[in-house]
Amino acid sequence: MNKFPLQIKVNLQQWIYLGVVIIGTVSIFVSNTFAFHRSDSASYADRWWSKDDSDDGRKYNPNYHDYTNEGGDCANYVSQCLRDNDAGGLNLSAGPGVDDWGCIPLCENLHTHLINNQYVEYSFISNNGSPPDNLTTGDVIIFGGYNPNDSYEHAVIVVGGSGNSCIVDSHTTDHQNIRWNYGFPNYWTEARFYHIPDARVTSTTPDNESTGAGIDTNIVINFSKPMDITSVENAFSIYPDIQGEFSWSNNNRTLTFTP
Repeated sequence: MNKFPLQIKVNLQQWIYLGVVIIGTVSIFVSNTFAFHRSDSASYADRWWSKDDSDDGRKYNPNYHDYTNEGGDCANYVSQCLRDNDAGGLNLSAGPGVDDWGCIPLCENLHTHLINNQYVEYSFISNNGSPPDNLTTGDVIIFGGYNPNDSYEHAVIVVGGSGNSCIVDSHTTDHQNIRWNYGFPNYWTEARFYHIPDARVTSTTPDNESTGAGIDTNIVINFSKPMDITSVENAFSIYPDIQGEFSWSNNNRTLTFTP
Protein backbone atom coordinates (compact mmCIF):
# COMPACT_ATOMS: atom_id res chain seq x y z
CA MET A 1 0.00 0.00 0.00
CA ASN A 2 1.44 3.36 -1.03
CA LYS A 3 1.22 5.86 1.83
CA PHE A 4 2.65 8.98 0.23
CA PRO A 5 6.42 8.35 -0.01
CA LEU A 6 7.66 11.50 1.73
CA GLN A 7 11.29 10.38 1.90
CA ILE A 8 14.17 12.66 0.94
CA LYS A 9 17.87 12.00 0.57
CA VAL A 10 20.41 14.79 0.52
CA ASN A 11 23.79 13.21 -0.14
CA LEU A 12 26.74 15.26 1.07
CA GLN A 13 30.12 14.00 -0.16
CA GLN A 14 32.81 12.89 2.28
CA TRP A 15 36.32 13.99 1.43
CA ILE A 16 39.47 13.10 3.37
CA TYR A 17 42.51 15.36 3.19
CA LEU A 18 45.70 14.39 5.01
CA GLY A 19 43.70 11.95 7.10
CA VAL A 20 41.19 14.56 8.28
CA VAL A 21 37.51 14.31 7.36
CA ILE A 22 36.60 17.78 6.17
CA ILE A 23 33.22 17.06 4.56
CA GLY A 24 30.64 14.62 5.93
CA THR A 25 28.22 12.25 4.28
CA VAL A 26 24.63 12.83 5.39
CA SER A 27 21.43 11.09 4.38
CA ILE A 28 18.16 12.70 5.43
CA PHE A 29 15.00 10.66 5.82
CA VAL A 30 11.59 12.22 6.38
CA SER A 31 9.24 9.28 6.86
CA ASN A 32 5.56 9.24 5.92
CA THR A 33 4.23 8.95 9.47
CA PHE A 34 2.43 12.28 9.17
CA ALA A 35 0.77 11.46 5.81
CA PHE A 36 -3.00 11.15 5.43
CA HIS A 37 -3.72 7.49 4.74
CA ARG A 38 -6.70 7.62 2.39
CA SER A 39 -7.17 3.92 1.75
CA ASP A 40 -6.90 3.12 5.46
CA SER A 41 -9.54 5.75 6.17
CA ALA A 42 -11.91 4.00 3.75
CA SER A 43 -11.09 0.56 5.16
CA TYR A 44 -11.87 1.81 8.66
CA ALA A 45 -15.16 3.29 7.45
CA ASP A 46 -16.21 -0.01 5.89
CA ARG A 47 -15.19 -1.91 9.03
CA TRP A 48 -17.26 0.18 11.48
CA TRP A 49 -20.23 1.48 9.48
CA SER A 50 -23.11 -0.81 10.41
CA LYS A 51 -25.51 -1.97 13.07
CA ASP A 52 -25.05 -5.47 14.40
CA ASP A 53 -28.55 -6.70 15.07
CA SER A 54 -27.33 -10.16 16.02
CA ASP A 55 -26.38 -8.99 19.51
CA ASP A 56 -28.96 -6.19 19.69
CA GLY A 57 -26.27 -3.53 19.58
CA ARG A 58 -24.33 -1.38 17.18
CA LYS A 59 -21.26 -2.56 15.34
CA TYR A 60 -19.43 0.67 16.05
CA ASN A 61 -15.87 0.88 17.31
CA PRO A 62 -16.15 0.37 21.09
CA ASN A 63 -13.10 2.58 21.66
CA TYR A 64 -15.22 5.64 20.87
CA HIS A 65 -18.39 7.15 22.26
CA ASP A 66 -21.66 6.54 20.38
CA TYR A 67 -23.70 9.74 19.89
CA THR A 68 -26.61 8.04 18.11
CA ASN A 69 -29.07 9.04 20.82
CA GLU A 70 -27.37 12.38 21.53
CA GLY A 71 -28.05 14.22 18.30
CA GLY A 72 -26.44 11.78 15.87
CA ASP A 73 -23.14 10.00 15.33
CA CYS A 74 -22.28 11.12 11.79
CA ALA A 75 -19.53 13.68 12.51
CA ASN A 76 -18.09 11.50 15.27
CA TYR A 77 -17.82 8.60 12.81
CA VAL A 78 -16.18 10.76 10.14
CA SER A 79 -13.75 12.04 12.79
CA GLN A 80 -12.78 8.46 13.60
CA CYS A 81 -12.15 7.74 9.92
CA LEU A 82 -9.87 10.78 9.76
CA ARG A 83 -7.96 10.40 13.03
CA ASP A 84 -7.74 6.76 14.15
CA ASN A 85 -4.28 5.20 13.96
CA ASP A 86 -5.76 2.40 11.85
CA ALA A 87 -7.46 4.95 9.61
CA GLY A 88 -6.43 8.35 8.27
CA GLY A 89 -4.03 9.23 11.09
CA LEU A 90 -4.78 12.96 11.12
CA ASN A 91 -4.42 15.08 14.25
CA LEU A 92 -7.80 16.62 15.18
CA SER A 93 -6.73 17.89 18.59
CA ALA A 94 -6.89 21.57 17.57
CA GLY A 95 -10.66 21.26 17.52
CA PRO A 96 -12.96 23.03 18.08
CA GLY A 97 -15.26 20.78 20.09
CA VAL A 98 -12.97 17.77 20.53
CA ASP A 99 -14.45 15.16 22.87
CA ASP A 100 -12.67 12.92 25.38
CA TRP A 101 -12.02 10.35 22.65
CA GLY A 102 -10.29 12.79 20.31
CA CYS A 103 -13.21 13.21 17.90
CA ILE A 104 -15.29 16.19 16.78
CA PRO A 105 -18.95 15.11 17.15
CA LEU A 106 -20.66 18.23 15.73
CA CYS A 107 -20.79 18.87 11.99
CA GLU A 108 -20.26 22.62 12.25
CA ASN A 109 -17.17 22.14 14.42
CA LEU A 110 -15.85 19.55 11.98
CA HIS A 111 -16.33 22.06 9.17
CA THR A 112 -14.39 24.70 11.11
CA HIS A 113 -11.55 22.29 11.89
CA LEU A 114 -11.18 21.11 8.31
CA ILE A 115 -11.07 24.68 7.01
CA ASN A 116 -8.72 26.10 9.64
CA ASN A 117 -6.48 23.15 10.51
CA GLN A 118 -6.39 20.68 7.62
CA TYR A 119 -6.22 23.39 4.92
CA VAL A 120 -8.72 21.60 2.73
CA GLU A 121 -9.81 22.59 -0.74
CA TYR A 122 -13.38 23.65 -0.01
CA SER A 123 -16.39 24.07 -2.28
CA PHE A 124 -20.14 24.46 -1.87
CA ILE A 125 -23.27 23.79 -3.95
CA SER A 126 -26.94 24.50 -3.34
CA ASN A 127 -29.97 22.75 -4.92
CA ASN A 128 -28.00 21.34 -7.86
CA GLY A 129 -24.49 20.61 -8.99
CA SER A 130 -21.83 17.98 -8.36
CA PRO A 131 -18.62 17.52 -6.34
CA PRO A 132 -15.27 18.81 -7.62
CA ASP A 133 -13.41 16.31 -9.78
CA ASN A 134 -10.62 15.91 -7.20
CA LEU A 135 -12.96 14.79 -4.39
CA THR A 136 -11.82 11.26 -3.62
CA THR A 137 -11.33 8.53 -1.02
CA GLY A 138 -10.85 9.92 2.50
CA ASP A 139 -12.46 13.28 1.74
CA VAL A 140 -15.53 14.63 3.53
CA ILE A 141 -18.98 15.92 2.56
CA ILE A 142 -21.29 17.81 4.93
CA PHE A 143 -24.93 18.29 3.98
CA GLY A 144 -27.38 20.88 5.27
CA GLY A 145 -30.42 22.92 4.47
CA TYR A 146 -33.19 20.49 5.42
CA ASN A 147 -33.65 22.81 8.34
CA PRO A 148 -33.31 26.25 6.70
CA ASN A 149 -31.40 27.49 9.76
CA ASP A 150 -28.83 24.67 9.76
CA SER A 151 -26.18 24.38 7.06
CA TYR A 152 -24.27 21.60 8.84
CA GLU A 153 -26.61 18.66 9.46
CA HIS A 154 -24.98 15.46 8.20
CA ALA A 155 -21.38 14.39 7.56
CA VAL A 156 -20.23 11.48 5.40
CA ILE A 157 -16.83 10.04 4.44
CA VAL A 158 -15.89 9.29 0.84
CA VAL A 159 -14.77 5.67 0.49
CA GLY A 160 -14.43 5.29 -3.27
CA GLY A 161 -14.73 6.89 -6.67
CA SER A 162 -14.03 10.51 -7.47
CA GLY A 163 -16.00 13.61 -8.36
CA ASN A 164 -19.60 12.86 -9.24
CA SER A 165 -18.99 9.11 -8.97
CA CYS A 166 -18.03 9.24 -5.26
CA ILE A 167 -19.53 6.68 -2.92
CA VAL A 168 -19.76 7.31 0.82
CA ASP A 169 -20.27 5.67 4.22
CA SER A 170 -22.15 7.24 7.14
CA HIS A 171 -23.68 6.85 10.59
CA THR A 172 -27.10 8.05 11.67
CA THR A 173 -28.46 6.75 9.39
CA ASP A 174 -25.98 3.95 8.68
CA HIS A 175 -25.00 3.60 5.02
CA GLN A 176 -22.19 1.82 3.20
CA ASN A 177 -20.96 2.40 -0.34
CA ILE A 178 -23.90 4.57 -1.32
CA ARG A 179 -23.79 7.26 -4.00
CA TRP A 180 -22.80 10.63 -2.55
CA ASN A 181 -26.07 12.39 -3.49
CA TYR A 182 -28.47 9.85 -1.97
CA GLY A 183 -30.18 12.68 -0.05
CA PHE A 184 -29.25 15.68 -2.18
CA PRO A 185 -31.06 17.85 -3.22
CA ASN A 186 -34.42 16.26 -2.38
CA TYR A 187 -33.73 16.14 1.37
CA TRP A 188 -30.65 18.31 2.02
CA THR A 189 -30.42 21.30 -0.27
CA GLU A 190 -26.79 22.19 0.45
CA ALA A 191 -23.59 20.18 0.08
CA ARG A 192 -20.11 21.17 1.22
CA PHE A 193 -17.04 19.34 -0.06
CA TYR A 194 -13.67 19.07 1.69
CA HIS A 195 -10.73 17.69 -0.27
CA ILE A 196 -7.83 16.98 2.09
CA PRO A 197 -4.63 17.74 0.17
CA ASP A 198 -1.77 15.28 0.26
CA ALA A 199 1.27 16.49 2.17
CA ARG A 200 4.42 16.41 0.07
CA VAL A 201 7.95 17.75 0.10
CA THR A 202 8.24 20.59 -2.41
CA SER A 203 11.95 21.38 -2.11
CA THR A 204 15.06 20.93 0.02
CA THR A 205 18.23 22.87 0.66
CA PRO A 206 20.74 21.46 -0.19
CA ASP A 207 18.94 20.10 -3.26
CA ASN A 208 18.02 16.46 -3.46
CA GLU A 209 21.05 14.41 -4.61
CA SER A 210 23.29 17.46 -4.28
CA THR A 211 27.00 17.08 -3.48
CA GLY A 212 29.78 19.15 -1.95
CA ALA A 213 27.92 20.76 0.96
CA GLY A 214 29.66 21.11 4.31
CA ILE A 215 28.84 18.96 7.31
CA ASP A 216 27.66 22.08 9.13
CA THR A 217 25.25 23.09 6.38
CA ASN A 218 21.71 23.93 7.48
CA ILE A 219 19.15 21.50 6.07
CA VAL A 220 15.85 23.09 4.99
CA ILE A 221 12.78 21.07 3.98
CA ASN A 222 9.72 22.78 2.51
CA PHE A 223 6.32 21.10 2.64
CA SER A 224 3.19 21.72 0.61
CA LYS A 225 0.98 22.29 3.67
CA PRO A 226 1.36 23.08 7.38
CA MET A 227 2.71 20.03 9.18
CA ASP A 228 2.29 18.48 12.60
CA ILE A 229 5.57 19.51 14.24
CA THR A 230 5.91 16.63 16.69
CA SER A 231 5.25 13.86 14.17
CA VAL A 232 7.67 15.31 11.61
CA GLU A 233 10.48 15.80 14.11
CA ASN A 234 9.96 12.29 15.48
CA ALA A 235 10.21 10.95 11.94
CA PHE A 236 13.42 12.86 11.17
CA SER A 237 16.74 11.04 11.34
CA ILE A 238 20.28 11.64 10.07
CA TYR A 239 22.97 9.05 9.43
CA PRO A 240 25.62 9.27 10.67
CA ASP A 241 24.12 10.89 13.71
CA ILE A 242 24.59 14.66 13.88
CA GLN A 243 23.31 16.74 16.78
CA GLY A 244 21.35 19.87 15.97
CA GLU A 245 18.21 21.92 16.52
CA PHE A 246 14.89 22.17 14.69
CA SER A 247 13.13 25.41 13.86
CA TRP A 248 9.91 26.03 11.94
CA SER A 249 8.70 28.92 9.81
CA ASN A 250 6.22 29.75 7.04
CA ASN A 251 3.22 28.65 9.14
CA ASN A 252 4.81 25.25 9.87
CA ARG A 253 5.50 24.59 6.20
CA THR A 254 9.30 24.94 6.45
CA LEU A 255 11.58 22.87 8.69
CA THR A 256 15.18 23.95 9.25
CA PHE A 257 17.70 21.64 10.91
CA THR A 258 20.78 23.49 12.19
CA PRO A 259 23.75 21.21 13.04
